[in-house]
Formats: sequence, C-alpha cells, structure tokens
Amino acid sequence: MKSIRIKIFSLVTLFIVVPLLITGYFSVNEAQTILKSRIDKSNQAALSVLDNYVGMVKQNAEISLNDIANSSDLKNYIKTGDSSSLLDKLKGVEDNNSIILNAYFTAKDGKTIIYPVQDVSGVDLTKRPWYQAALDAGGAIASTEPYKDILSGKPEITMSKAIFDENQNLAGVVGIDIDLSKLSDAISSIKIGNSGYFYLMTSDGTVISHPDKTMMFTKMTKYSFGKQLLSLNNKTIEYTLNNQLKFASVKKLSAFGWIGVVTTTIQELNVDTSSIRNTMITVMIICLIFGLILAFIFISTLTGGIRKISKTMEKASKGELVLSTDIKSRDEVGLLSKSYNDMIEGIRSLVIKIKNVAESVNNISNNIASSSEQVSSTMQDVARAIEQIAEGSSNQAESAQSSAKATLELGKLIDTAMNDSNNILDEVTNINMISESSNEIIESLLAKTQQSIESNNKVRESTLFLRDKSNQIGKIVDTIRQIADQTNLLSLNAAIEAARAGEAGKGFAVVADEVRKLADESSLAAKSISELISEIQNDVNETVATVENANNIVMEQSNSVNNTKEIFEGIIQALKFVTDMINSLNDSLKEIEANKNKIVDAVQDIAAVSEETAASTEEISASSQEQTAIIEELSSTANELKGYAEELMESLKMFKIE
Repeated sequence: MKSIRIKIFSLVTLFIVVPLLITGYFSVNEAQTILKSRIDKSNQAALSVLDNYVGMVKQNAEISLNDIANSSDLKNYIKTGDSSSLLDKLKGVEDNNSIILNAYFTAKDGKTIIYPVQDVSGVDLTKRPWYQAALDAGGAIASTEPYKDILSGKPEITMSKAIFDENQNLAGVVGIDIDLSKLSDAISSIKIGNSGYFYLMTSDGTVISHPDKTMMFTKMTKYSFGKQLLSLNNKTIEYTLNNQLKFASVKKLSAFGWIGVVTTTIQELNVDTSSIRNTMITVMIICLIFGLILAFIFISTLTGGIRKISKTMEKASKGELVLSTDIKSRDEVGLLSKSYNDMIEGIRSLVIKIKNVAESVNNISNNIASSSEQVSSTMQDVARAIEQIAEGSSNQAESAQSSAKATLELGKLIDTAMNDSNNILDEVTNINMISESSNEIIESLLAKTQQSIESNNKVRESTLFLRDKSNQIGKIVDTIRQIADQTNLLSLNAAIEAARAGEAGKGFAVVADEVRKLADESSLAAKSISELISEIQNDVNETVATVENANNIVMEQSNSVNNTKEIFEGIIQALKFVTDMINSLNDSLKEIEANKNKIVDAVQDIAAVSEETAASTEEISASSQEQTAIIEELSSTANELKGYAEELMESLKMFKIE
C-alpha cells in the first residue's frame, strides 16, 4: 500500500511536470510554426529572385535574337546570299552570352548558317518544332519545350523568330539554343540553408534543372506529391521523399511558364528549435527539483500529526476506546484530531447502549423461540387436517367434473341416437313407399305374366295346328309323288306301245313322252315340296319345343313373381311394425332428452360447487402452510436472533470502555 507521502510526491510531481510539458510542447510547436513561416517567406523571396533570374535569361536571349533578326548582316545574306558577315554576327552573339549554345538562321529552302559551324546538311531543319513554332507566332518570338539536342545531347530550349523580306514574304527563321545545363548549374549552386536547394520543372512536371543530374527530364508526377506541386502557386507543402520529411515552396515563374521549387528538410528546422527544447528541459528539471524540496518540507509537517492519529486509531481498532489524541494545531490535521476524539466518545457511548440492548434482545429472542415452536407444532396439525379436507374436496371436484363430462357425453349420444332414429324413420318411410311401389309393379308384372302365358298358349296351339297341317300337306305331296311315279310308268308303257305301233303310234309316242316329262317334273316338284314340308315340320317341331320351354319359364316366372309379391307383402308388414317401434323409440328419446338437460345442469352445478369448495380448501391449505412456514421462519429467525445476540455480547467483550 502506498503511503500518503508517496501519493503527495507523485501528485506534486504531476502538477509540476504536466504544465511544464504542455508549455514546452506548445512553445516548441509555436517556435516551429514561426520558423516555418519565416522559412516560407524566405523561400518565396528566393523564388522571386529565381523568377527574376530566369526572366533575365529569357530577356537577354530575346535581345540577342532580335539583334540577329534586325541586323544588316542578315538582310544582306537574304539579298545576296553572302554568309560571311552573318556568320561573324552569329559568332559575336554566341561569344557575348555564355548560356547560348548555338545561333543560326535557316532559310525557307532549308539552307542553314550556324555558329559554331556544324554540318547539318543531312537534317531538314524546316521540319523542326522551333521552326514551325516561329511560323505560327508570325513575327513574335517563340520558344520550345526543353529537349535534348540531337548533336550535343545537352538539355536545351530553342527561341526562334520568323524573318520576312521587304515584300513581307517568308525568308527563313533565326534561332538560338539556350544551354539548360549551364542554367541548371547556376541555379543548383544556390544553397538554401544547409540542405535546401532549387529546382525547375515545366508545366507538365518535367524536371529541367536539379542538383541531382539523374533527376533531369524526370516526371515529378510519378511521386505522390508531384501533382500537388503542379497545382500550387506561392504555397508551401510538406511531403516525404526517401524516408525524409521535407517541405517545399512553389512558385509559377513568369518566364517560359516554368515552375520553381525550393525544398529543404524538416530536420534542419528541428536543429533551429533544439536550443529552445533544451532550454525548456533545463527549466523543467530546475522547477521539478525546487518543487520536490518544498513538497518534502510540507509533507513532513503534514504527515507527523496524521501518524499520531493513525497509531491511536490502530489501538482503537483493537477495542481500546479510552484513548484520545492531543494535537492542538488549527489546521485540518487538528480538526481531524478533534473529530476523532468526538468519534471515539460517541462510539464508547454507543457500545454501552448496544451492550444493554443485546442483553434485552437475547432474553426476548429466547421467549419468541419457545413460543414459536409451540405454535408451529399446532399449525402443522391444522395444516395436515386441512390438507386431508382439501384432498377430499379435490377428489370430489374431480369426480363431479368427470360425472359432468360423462353426462355431457351421454347427452351427445342421446342427441346422436335421436338424429339416427329420425334418419332411420325417414329411411324406413322411404323404403315403405318403395315397397308399395314395388308391390304395384309386381301386380302389373303378374298381369303381364298371365298375358304372356295366354299368348304362349295361343302360339302353342297355332304351332300345333300348323304341325298338323304340315303333316297333311306331306301326305298329299306323297300322293302326288306316287301319282307322278305311276304316270311316269304309264307314259313309259305308252311309249313302248307306240313304238310297237310304228308310224301310227308316233303321235301317241310324242304325247307319251310329254306326259313322261310332265310326270318327271311333277315328281321333282313333289320331291321339292316334300323336302320343304320336312323342313317346315322340323321348324314347327322346334317351335313347339321352344314354346313349351317358354311356357314353362313363364310359369316359373309367374311362380317367382307370386313369391316376390308374398315377400314384399311381408316386408311391408315388417316395415309398418319397425315404423311403429321407431316412433315409440323417438317418444322415449324425447323424454330422455328433456330429463337429460336437467341432469346435465344439476351435475354441472355440483361440479362447479365442488370446484369452488376444492379451490377454497386449497387456498385455506395454502394459507395454513404459509402460516406454518411463517411461524417456522419466525422460530428460525428467533433462534438466529438469539445466536446474533449471543455473538454480539461476545463481540462487545473486546471493547475497553472503562
């Protein structure tokens, strides 16, 4: 456990260190902000100088270009074609301006005069961008974007101007190449602080001047901060490059549309603020030491009285309530001492009262425990009796409920029986009607059967008559056939006799022959008739047999219909009896239905009363059980109270109050 001295020391240290840290932090930040602002202004001023320098380079180049364009040497060359004086002029311009790499004039036919003298005969300079730019600019000076020279390989830009003759016809283009490497060397030689430097880039972010030659013609837009540089003017940004935190000031130059950038590292700014930081740390250490010394003196004075009170309280915690402190100071420690003495006196008085009360509680708890045990025993007997009554009431309620359910089910069965009886009565009535209709149909069938029997008898008589007539016709046909045979025999005899008679008997022979033929035909016809009669007799015999059979069937059918009639008459009598019985059953069911409703109502009333009785008995039983539980709990509480009182009396013995 930490002592109050350590806590106060920690608190004082915190109160000293935190304000100093906050003050130092904001002071250093403010110093950095001020330095950044000053460096930004300094960088902007340096960029303005760079702007003026680049502008001066452009201006000098324009002067040199106009000097060539307006010279008499150029005009003389255009007129005469003599290049000696023009070459001297170009040499003079190149010698007077060290940043000019080449000076030249290219006629519209492609012929070029250049100094320093070079062989450009194999190159069509009229197709070069600087030539076309001069033509597009009319009589004004045009400049190209930076590029590498195809001959020297040096970075450069070309400034050009179109030249016209006296008739304002194009004569050619005069141009000068500015050596950007010399411009870059001149700019890179300028130092900004210890680590700062300038560099130039075109409007699309191409580096054209940088201390690091490997950065030449590098696109700054490949860096995350490059696009931001292109969008700023007279602004400063912070960025990270090669794990170094830097800040850069940007300015768009008036010449060539280039962008000037001056950059330096944040570390250089921190060097300037380190002295402020070191001074703040020194002040913090001195203030901390001085504050800790004062805190030690104050804490020693404060904790002396507290230790005295602490020792006295330690003894009081062991039961010695007769000790007090004698600190007389008028500060919070003295007030604490007085409050402690008052508290001890109050506790001593309280302990005395508690001791007296504990003795009274102990006596009372003994009486309560004894009484509650007797009451608990009595209530348990009452509870058991009530539980038995409740159980009987519950069983009675369940029986009444079961009877009510059974009575309701019986009522439903009676209703169902009545419905079924009514349905049966309806069906029996329908069957009776159908039976009566069937009986009428059977009567009609009997009449039709009798008619059929009479018709069959008539057919049988007609068939028998036909059979007799057929037999008679057969006999007649036999007679005709016998006559035909005899006639045939007579005709044969006549023919024989005619043959004997000779010529006198020829006529008779012819007649005999015709008679014979007629007898043959008659015999054949009689034979055919005989066969036909035989067939008719056979058919008639079959018809007679069929009619006899049909007559037998009709007689059997008549007997069956008579039997069916007798059966239906028995069914009708039985249905009448069933109808009477069902009507009697319906009357009985109606009386049962009327009495059933009364029984159901009575049983339901009994069940409801039984349920209410059971519920009331259960409530009484529950109340009795609750009272028993309360009394038992009271007895237990009284015993616990007795134990607490005894424990309290035992605990009070540790206090020393006299």
